[in-house]
Amino acid sequence: MRNIVNNYNGQIIISAGGKLTATFEDINSASLAREEVIKLVSTNLPMLEFQCSEIVEDTEYSKAFNRENGIKTQLSELKRRCRGYGYTYNPLFLMCSECGEYPAEVAEKYEKEETFLCRICSTSKEHSKIKVKEMLNKPDERLTSVKRIYKRYFQQFSSHELPEIPFNFENLFHKKSDSNEKQMLAVWCSDVNNMGEKLSVLFIFEDKQSSEIFEKITDFNIRFVSGALIKTFGTSTVES
Repeated sequence: MRNIVNNYNGQIIISAGGKLTATFEDINSASLAREEVIKLVSTNLPMLEFQCSEIVEDTEYSKAFNRENGIKTQLSELKRRCRGYGYTYNPLFLMCSECGEYPAEVAEKYEKEETFLCRICSTSKEHSKIKVKEMLNKPDERLTSVKRIYKRYFQQFSSHELPEIPFNFENLFHKKSDSNEKQMLAVWCSDVNNMGEKLSVLFIFEDKQSSEIFEKITDFNIRFVSGALIKTFGTSTVES
């Protein structure tokens, strides 16, 4: 989506946490970019529920966001509307074993078990894999915030020490029959309270300044989290 905004000479205000807000020089560019973003999300993630406001013309983003029938009001109204999912009942289709919503297209074999996935689940599964070496060679602007955190952490390893991250939980552990070690996985979830209120401070700045400040806040959080990971785990706990 960032690339679409850039292709139409737009200025990204916010791009994080499942939100994308941008400004454009003219309404035609904004309309074309909006259509492409909707097409991208709808065709690649048809099960994803999302809201997209109409284009709001104004001199500043803060005014477009807070005005009567502005972006904030439109999105709030869209979220309250009835939402649902479509099902297919065609008995000739083998349904996806993951979502159960779409016809299976891809067969995947894991050890002795074979699963059948739809195109969406198969693509999502592939994109969710953490490919360390590939990630380290990509510029930061082409990575999500989470992958930028991983990148900073794994940059401390030499090339021959770089591990490959297992996709399945069972493969995270060494298979030792004599080991009494419990197989446990720690899940870390963090969130910023009242982020909407904190972001509202950006409204006092011009659009370009708001974008730059938001990027600085994101960069700071990435450095902070990756630094905490390095300090906590170092390199001793990772094995190829």
